[in-house]
Amino acid sequence: MPFKKFPDFGIIKHPKKLSNKFPWLFFIGVASSFCIIIVYSLFGHEVMPRNSLSDCNKQFIGTNNEMAGIEFCECLHVQGQSLDDCLATYEKSKI
Repeated sequence: MPFKKFPDFGIIKHPKKLSNKFPWLFFIGVASSFCIIIVYSLFGHEVMPRNSLSDCNKQFIGTNNEMAGIEFCECLHVQGQSLDDCLATYEKSKI
């Protein structure tokens, strides 16, 4: 099997010495991109609608805007209004 032999078609020259060095900059760039995306998805928004009324209410328990948050969740999950309308109401009623 010709594993160590490379054909020479004249288009791209094969380097005389191959490097076995791990591409650390690329790896660090990809890892930091994943970390930034995860951190932003967890903490990037002040208010998130969540999937259920109980999950939505849990994010406001013990905060300064607990009542405004509960009203926001009820606006979305109980009354069924649009996210933009509920966010506008939340912004008006928060401390």
